[in-house]
Amino acid sequence: MSRVDDSRTSLDPVSEVQVFGEPLDDPRVLEVVQEYLAELERGRSPSREKYLARYPELTQAVRDCLDGLELVRGGLSNSQGKSISGSLPGPRASERPPKSLGDFLIVREIARGGMGVVYEAVQQSLGRRVALKVLPFAATFDSRQLQRFKNEAQAAALLHHTHIVPIYAVGSDRGVHFYAMQLIEGQSLAAVIRQMREQAGLVREKSPPPASDQLLGEHPRQTESQVSTRLFRGENAPVDQKPADERDRAGQPSTQTQQKLPTATVTGGTVTGTASPQHRSSFFRKVARLMVQAADALDHAHQLGVVHRDIKPGNLMINASGDLWVTDFGLAMFQTETGLTRSGDLLGTFRYMSPEQASGKRAVLDHRTDVYSLGATFYELLSLEPVFAGETRAELLYQILHEEPRPLRTWNKAIPIELEIIILKALAKNPEERYATAGDMAADVRRFLDHEPILARPPSVWERLKKWSRRHPGAVSTGAVLLGVIFLGSLFSTAMIANAQRTTAAALDRERLRANEAEAQFAQARAAVDVLIEVSEEELVDKPAMEATRKRLLRTALEYYQDFIEQRQGDQASQQDLAAVQDRVRGILNDLTTLQRDMQIALLAQPAVCEDLRLTPGQEQRLSELLPRWFGEKMKAFEEMRGTQEKDRRRRFVELAAEHDRVLTALLQPEQRERLMQIAIQSGGIYAFREPDIVQTLGLTSEQRAKIREIESQVLISSFGRRSMGGGREERRRQQEQISLDAVAKVLDELHPDQRRKWEQLIGPPCEGLGQAPRTGPKGANPEKSPDA
Repeated sequence: MSRVDDSRTSLDPVSEVQVFGEPLDDPRVLEVVQEYLAELERGRSPSREKYLARYPELTQAVRDCLDGLELVRGGLSNSQGKSISGSLPGPRASERPPKSLGDFLIVREIARGGMGVVYEAVQQSLGRRVALKVLPFAATFDSRQLQRFKNEAQAAALLHHTHIVPIYAVGSDRGVHFYAMQLIEGQSLAAVIRQMREQAGLVREKSPPPASDQLLGEHPRQTESQVSTRLFRGENAPVDQKPADERDRAGQPSTQTQQKLPTATVTGGTVTGTASPQHRSSFFRKVARLMVQAADALDHAHQLGVVHRDIKPGNLMINASGDLWVTDFGLAMFQTETGLTRSGDLLGTFRYMSPEQASGKRAVLDHRTDVYSLGATFYELLSLEPVFAGETRAELLYQILHEEPRPLRTWNKAIPIELEIIILKALAKNPEERYATAGDMAADVRRFLDHEPILARPPSVWERLKKWSRRHPGAVSTGAVLLGVIFLGSLFSTAMIANAQRTTAAALDRERLRANEAEAQFAQARAAVDVLIEVSEEELVDKPAMEATRKRLLRTALEYYQDFIEQRQGDQASQQDLAAVQDRVRGILNDLTTLQRDMQIALLAQPAVCEDLRLTPGQEQRLSELLPRWFGEKMKAFEEMRGTQEKDRRRRFVELAAEHDRVLTALLQPEQRERLMQIAIQSGGIYAFREPDIVQTLGLTSEQRAKIREIESQVLISSFGRRSMGGGREERRRQQEQISLDAVAKVLDELHPDQRRKWEQLIGPPCEGLGQAPRTGPKGANPEKSPDA
């Protein structure tokens, strides 16, 4: 069932154009056809009547489909109603091509490709020979495959150009979709390149041309050698005719003497010319004319919104006159088209894909992908080698995306430098660096043919350096540091000079003012912090009762100096000065900590402490030897340092304390040393709450610290009052101990429950003999007293 729509036009003035039949909508018809096809693929002979009788109301529709299925049985793939991709299998020996499709009488099969089978046919109504492309019947069940076939016909029919194969008719017959186009009597450029490689010795043995390289095929009266010879010589010699009865043997070599190709030989893998300079020049000019024809044809398609997407040697035909034809728009993309191709789809021949097409980025795909593929095609024609020779898909993808093509003239020095520049520009990785249109590329090639300067320029040194760096990342990484420092240094100097020239005097004044203000504020802040250090070192150094306050001042100063260092990251001189002061303050704090730990030695003289620490007899014996010696060392140092400066005396006592601490740490077990620290805190009484470490651990608020100072004042008054009342020494000691216990109890009464738990952890169990540190508030107050109580 073929239908004709005369509203369309084509390149032929007397053509008739058919339209595709509608897809099979009834799922029952699809079910029957799929089962029938499955039986055929299993090598069986299914009964047509059985399938026709399954749905009586659909008998005619099923019969038409089965007729079409039998008609193109040779073009079926092995898939059972699934999407077809890749090359179709060749027909079995028992299969024959269909006799006719609509108005077309089939003569012979020419070729097979990913989108269908091509036959030579005769349009009976007009008596003309055509190439008939048929979509495999199984592919009609895949809507995307069918739509691509329609797109191919529609795209080619839309284009009216001297070097684009015209469409004569489009239609469907018994469910078989096809379209007719002009039969090109010639060879694909892929076949020409293959013969050149054979003549140049680049292949070990000759092989028949693959069907995918000749979608329109070789005509019986035109041999591959004749087309190649005309290409090489730039001649339009008459075509050697064969008798008409030899058509069925098309594709076989001509019996005439093959002319030897005067183009190239191979020496050590490099193509070198062997023909005369005149022949070589004629060959390159002929290649340039073919480039112009192909680029003009693609530019025409691009102007009408059609992107070919599969430009390669197999889709460029050379006829008997040496003219080029662009064919096979099976993967063409209309720029307004959506849904047929998705991001990630890889359609086309991988070796000739542009980087953006190979990466599957449909969003960035435009007409410049055809410019790249055209450059890759003519690169191979001139060098007889592909742009990239990766053997695996992954290797080839990496080369396409990251490696630069080898310059053409490294293959053959005879190639004109202008052609090399033009083709390498078309092969740029970045679409922005290619020709903006195929027409621009054609215009540049015409300039070469007219002996005019071309507009394309070889890449600059910097561009070549960038491309070289992509090919040699290891070498770049080793030299990057040195070159980077030199380059960035000069760049920074130049930028600073340029910036200074652009900056106005007013802006400079404002910047200076802001800098001066910031420096003044920094100086004031540092001066205030230095006062804290000065007070600590000059006014509190001889006041043991103020050691805790002194430590707090120094720690505050240390924090401020850390902030100063972070603020002055760009000022190296200030950094060194600030770090030196910070180290000095940190050293003072370490000395204070060491002296404080040394005061714990006095506690070891008390039997109650030794008993609490559970000293071993050996430890007790060792302490009985060390304590008198240590006290003696301190007294001796005090006498020797009498009259010296305070800092010298302090340094001497810090050295003694550090030595005592080292020996004591080695003598006591870790748990004993920790317990001694707890007892030391207990012995401090209320004054332990002055220690910065304890303040920080308990998280005392400013209100709580003020209350603790008030309790300290009361303790001081009570102590003086008790002394004035007289009494024995032991009595006064017990009274003083009670005052301290009551004061600690009052402080604990001001703490929150969580703070009291932390205090319990700091002091541990009471050490009997020092006076028990109360664990609750006075009068048995509840330890879980809430903050608001």
